[in-house]
Amino acid sequence: MINSYLKTGVFFLLFFVSIVGYSQFRAGAGITMPVSQGDAFAGFQLKGTYAITEAIEVSGAFSHIFNSFINWNAIDIDGAYVFPVSEQVGIFPEAGLLVNMVSYTGWGGSRISDTNAGINLGVGSNISITEKFILVPDIRYSFVEGGGYMRINLIFQYVF
Repeated sequence: MINSYLKTGVFFLLFFVSIVGYSQFRAGAGITMPVSQGDAFAGFQLKGTYAITEAIEVSGAFSHIFNSFINWNAIDIDGAYVFPVSEQVGIFPEAGLLVNMVSYTGWGGSRISDTNAGINLGVGSNISITEKFILVPDIRYSFVEGGGYMRINLIFQYVF
């Protein structure tokens, strides 16, 4: 049953892309910095972006934040609508879903972990450095159970 839904979804995605006539895939890495999490300093992010049209993008990212005592990972799936500012620059609002995974060692050596789902809201920019390299800075707020946090990301992506 799921296999038939997957095949149907892939078919409609390919059909939509063939009608639109534009698609672009980018992938890259960079730094991420939570700005409202106390002891969390910075981390890295791996991000892939699929531009369905020149204006509509879907992206997925994995982030690992380095912290002295917490193992903190986040998985983001976001959609964006890009507004061109010039030939090299576009700005975009973004929104999406987040899975936040945190684990740490508590008193007595016990391992404590927690996973929360949340929502991302942010704004960013696509800045063409060359024909094949794009700089993607963004700032987002992630709403998760028990509060939320802001992240600043700076990603370099290669255009395939």
